[in-house]
Amino acid sequence: MTLICTICANDAFQRLPDPLLDRSITSDLRVVGEPLDKYQCRVCGAIRRGSLQVQSLFDDAYDLYAHDPGWEEEARRQRDYAAWLARALERPASCFEAGSGNGSLLLALRAHWGDAALAGVEPAEGAAAAARRAGLDVATGFLQPAISATKRAALAFAVNVIEHTQDPCAFLRALASHGERVAIICPDATAPNNEVLFHDHLHSWRPDHLRTLFARADLRVDLIESAPESLGCFQLVAGRPSNGAVAPAPYREPDAAHARYLEAWRSLDRVLLERVGSDEAVAFGAGEAAGLLRAYAPGAWARVTRCAVDAPQFEYFGRLRVVDALELEPATLVLAVRPAVQAALDVRLRERGHRVIRWDDLIER
Repeated sequence: MTLICTICANDAFQRLPDPLLDRSITSDLRVVGEPLDKYQCRVCGAIRRGSLQVQSLFDDAYDLYAHDPGWEEEARRQRDYAAWLARALERPASCFEAGSGNGSLLLALRAHWGDAALAGVEPAEGAAAAARRAGLDVATGFLQPAISATKRAALAFAVNVIEHTQDPCAFLRALASHGERVAIICPDATAPNNEVLFHDHLHSWRPDHLRTLFARADLRVDLIESAPESLGCFQLVAGRPSNGAVAPAPYREPDAAHARYLEAWRSLDRVLLERVGSDEAVAFGAGEAAGLLRAYAPGAWARVTRCAVDAPQFEYFGRLRVVDALELEPATLVLAVRPAVQAALDVRLRERGHRVIRWDDLIER
């Protein structure tokens, strides 16, 4: 199989380490029985999955947004995204979102763009139905080029969608047919982070890669910005249709940071098993980091009997009961949270008498 780089069109790739050979995880935290299968271009450093044909992410099992808007953690994060978009972009008279989910981001944008006409499209039926129940004009389906240019919104945008697409250039062109200005938020792969661990993230890019991708879609970039710290490793790129050819950005040579990062995940299960020992354990956390441990550290995760969080809003994480961390008796706690926050949690949880298992020394932040 010959791989072609979406960014620089070269076919020189190196395969990145698979954390496990028989499993990986999707961004809605489903474990699938296939390796991660990521490759990095030796010329420009862009990362892609070897096969862009992955199992349908938006089938009946997809439930990441198949609920009515209003979950506290989701609402908080969408408020952060909405505040970022509103600060970075001028207020539009109308906007169209590709991949609207349950409409929670559009609802959050009302606080900033209250009089703007809001619409979108979402492929997962359960999520789209939830958005419609919330009173939003969200159709069920995949993004298609607009039939009529006269109905274009002032702004067409997509948040954490383009990295899932088989043909990102075609996606950008279709998005541009719906808006006079285009904005994309997606993970920033400048430094390795957990976005590269997802089976359905078919592409991982730096800002210079996105500048080139916009140029290939005949869009001139007028804004590139990193996310606020509260959101993590994401980037916002916005642009408008170009009247002439746009020169691609120069490429920066790749380094070995992503290979080292995935190699560390390959060793994580063995190290965590050594640190947990023969104890039963409680996972502190029941979100994305917990899903990654469940997928890529299955031996250590088998020692986990419960998940503990502060002020739980749901009863189960997978098959494990979720309990209130404040009511937990002293226990062996495996931190199932981002490496960046483990040091602070370590101090707080040890003060409560817990034995705390960290792994932020193994995984680069």
